[in-house]
Amino acid sequence: MKNLIRYKIKIVQLIINEALKQERKPFWETVHLNCFRLHTSQAAKKISSKSSVMPLSKNAEQKTWIATLLSNF
Repeated sequence: MKNLIRYKIKIVQLIINEALKQERKPFWETVHLNCFRLHTSQAAKKISSKSSVMPLSKNAEQKTWIATLLSNF
């Protein structure tokens, strides 16, 4: 069980780290793209299905989206 949790945390870290590396696009837009790129992972499929409804404008809504993202794990 611990290994599964570590694996899921690692996926989220990789998505966020990759998004931070790409400066040409807004952070959340890049996160959305990275979720779709990881289509082979079941966890990434859950993330990408939630990302399409995540608004790009308000900080509070982004925090809610992060909570939703993490709750899928």
